[in-house]
Amino acid sequence: MGMADYYEGPIEDENWLSIRHGRFPGSAKLSKHLITEEMQSVDVTYAEEWKFDHGIIVPLHFLTPAWELTIIPANINCQGPPLTPLHCAWAFGEALLAYTDGGIYQEAGQGGFEIRTMIAISGLCARSKGEIWCYQPIPIFAVGCTIGVMSLPT
Repeated sequence: MGMADYYEGPIEDENWLSIRHGRFPGSAKLSKHLITEEMQSVDVTYAEEWKFDHGIIVPLHFLTPAWELTIIPANINCQGPPLTPLHCAWAFGEALLAYTDGGIYQEAGQGGFEIRTMIAISGLCARSKGEIWCYQPIPIFAVGCTIGVMSLPT
């Protein structure tokens, strides 16, 4: 998880992504609190610096075009062995349900190996109803893109 007051990106060429390089606001204080709480039930590592690549920048570009939202990034190893065990991804998602200070929003999904991200979201929203709006495989990049909506319990 990120634990910084800001994050930079994209690391890729701005012209290739058509997304300008910049800084996204973070909250080291809130991140530290969330990480401390999360570590009560699952192992979590943190980074005080994080340069975002296309996998984070592209969704953020659409979620916060003016880069005004505070970001607390979380990354789950979904690509290279050793992969995050499925039960750990579920436990990570479940532990986000225990927070009471504002909630956590985690957008993810690039299909394929990134099923662990989907499992974490399922753990987060275990008592919720959801709907998949779209899934599109992108074989040339060995990924898929998913758009889904979950209603968190109150």
